[in-house]
Amino acid sequence: MNKYKILVLLICFGFFYNLVAQTKTMMPKVGEEMPDFTFNKVVNYQKDEINNNVLKGKWTFLDFWTINCVSCIASFPKIDKLQKEFSEKTQFILVGRNDKHNPNIEKVYKGISKKHDMMVAAAFDSIYTKKWQIHSVPQIYVIDPNGVLKYITDGRDLTPAKIQNLIDGIDVSFYDKTRVPSNFIKNKLGYNTDDSSSKLIYRSLLSVWDGEAQKIGDHFKLFISLMQNDSIVKNDYLLELENVGWSTTMTPLYALYNYAYFGRYTWVPRDEHFFGEKYGQIATKPILEIADKSKFEYDFKEILGAGTYNYNLKIPLNELTVKNMMSYMQEDLKRVFKYDATIETRELPVYEFVFTGKNRNKFKTKGGDRFFTEGSTAIGFEWANCPSKYLSGSLYYLIDDNETPIIDKTGISGNIDFKIKADMTNLESIRKALQKQGLDIVKGTKEMKVLVIRDPKPEIAEQ
Repeated sequence: MNKYKILVLLICFGFFYNLVAQTKTMMPKVGEEMPDFTFNKVVNYQKDEINNNVLKGKWTFLDFWTINCVSCIASFPKIDKLQKEFSEKTQFILVGRNDKHNPNIEKVYKGISKKHDMMVAAAFDSIYTKKWQIHSVPQIYVIDPNGVLKYITDGRDLTPAKIQNLIDGIDVSFYDKTRVPSNFIKNKLGYNTDDSSSKLIYRSLLSVWDGEAQKIGDHFKLFISLMQNDSIVKNDYLLELENVGWSTTMTPLYALYNYAYFGRYTWVPRDEHFFGEKYGQIATKPILEIADKSKFEYDFKEILGAGTYNYNLKIPLNELTVKNMMSYMQEDLKRVFKYDATIETRELPVYEFVFTGKNRNKFKTKGGDRFFTEGSTAIGFEWANCPSKYLSGSLYYLIDDNETPIIDKTGISGNIDFKIKADMTNLESIRKALQKQGLDIVKGTKEMKVLVIRDPKPEIAEQ
């Protein structure tokens, strides 16, 4: 290699090294001053531009959102109320990602703002969401009056009391989106997941949640398929599963009982497609026929994580079946909480997705390439030449009541063309849009399996 080639390589190396170093310094880090930023498209603010320097002196909340994030948009009235209540000491900014995946996001926000009479500032940006690698929303940066990033959260426990404490200089805690689920394994179990030589055969651990990152446990069937699928390369994740076993953290007690008696904690429409299990056959929550329900009370908003638990189960690999995992877990719950639990069939509330028009064939596809709106957006979606059976499932993910199943009783089959425009965070708005097309969502009932939890029967003393 001649000296010119070496020189070029050194220059390229230096360029890329500086680029990486610069990118790192531009990334916001909790505990450090925010990198400089400027939003040029701002509404509901005294200027159409805003930057980090003019925000100093107030607590700033940068709330990142997209149009396919139903929970983001559903939280707007709450954020607006907080801005009005603490306007002198805080500045909330809703930062909408205006890229090709979020078409007309400014128009969308304008309609939502008008509907709810909102005054909170909103910016529209695609630069910083990419630069700061914001891949999941809602994501909120909480910045102190000195410009230091104090928290990265999702807003689930953003309350007036906590904001007042921030203003008064009192320490608070918010759900931390930067935490990793393995903290429970490493900290609470005292077990190093990097140690692949572990000889541990069996372990069962139940603890009260104590600030660990939330980790929803895999369905037992999915967990076992991962463990036993030899075609999957044993990467770090699978090594952790093999060494540590099955875990769930920050989990309500009702969900632990669902895992123990059904092998999973909830059901969604895509289950039939991916797992061969029919959605709408099992109730999402148990029926509690107990005198004191306090152990089943939990909070993911005001007092984040209150009433939730962590659970870990590792059993011998040669015993690893869904039935065995459920049996071990049932024994643990019975031993700790004492309740009796049985699976019964009862008539329970559901939503029925029905056809009220005269011609079902109106939805029959006209053919052509399959098309669907990327993401089920909070303002509606459009399909072309897509399977009808997924329509009720799409509504399920958009309606803010995932505990009540939506049962498709439209009688529509085959591929369809379909378009809906509505406030998909509001059931009545969705119904009005559906009714114009001869469809509706109405309340009904359906026989379903449900777990019934009862107080234990008193023991009869021996004579």
